[in-house]
Amino acid sequence: FLDDNFTLNPKRVYEFAYELEKRNIDIIWWCFSRADTIVKNEAMVKRMAEVGLYRVFLGLESGSEDVLDDYNKHISLNQQVEAIKILQKYGVLVHGSFIIGDENETEEMIMNTVKWARKLNPDLAQFSVLCPFPGTKLYEDMEREGKLLHHNWQGFDALHPTIKMKYLKPKQLQKLTIKSYRKFYVNFEKLFKKENLNGHEIKKSKLKENKDNFFETMKSSINLYMQLKKEILKKVN
Repeated sequence: FLDDNFTLNPKRVYEFAYELEKRNIDIIWWCFSRADTIVKNEAMVKRMAEVGLYRVFLGLESGSEDVLDDYNKHISLNQQVEAIKILQKYGVLVHGSFIIGDENETEEMIMNTVKWARKLNPDLAQFSVLCPFPGTKLYEDMEREGKLLHHNWQGFDALHPTIKMKYLKPKQLQKLTIKSYRKFYVNFEKLFKKENLNGHEIKKSKLKENKDNFFETMKSSINLYMQLKKEILKKVN
């Protein structure tokens, strides 16, 4: 199953861990969480790691406090740092998600987010373009203010620009998306980093599944890079 904020209710997380042990379910698993939740519940992280947690997806979003406020994230940069320290303490891999393309962002602000991502050094980093999905307040605001670039729903995929920005054009944002991935993954050690699975004795099939998932994510990132690059070159030519 998939829960986009699995740790929202720590009590339920403890119950989940208890049931895994009670039923002797030997698996490795990952989940979505928030930096502030991790910081406030270190004991919960320890317990999850004890029952097979190997990776956490964190919505870190930006290296700018102002942009975080625009996103209504209610997390600080210090909480991002502390959350990653706690996860690493218990041998849990970090998949950090960052969003670029806020209407007030500049190229310098986006590159500062990439620098911040490198400083945080999560095991994986994902750079998505801010997307005002229909039904959200962001969509309603952008529609009302006339800031949507188009209504082609196929482009509402967090890969393509959909919002008019003050300081950047769509083509510039696409190039910066590519640049963000290149800047972060220039350290190829990340591709071959040995994974710490918290000392669990994991069956070879499960370990292979874990590595397959890891490299599938990397493959997706590379495919995104190539897709965006191809689209930009096509428009230029």
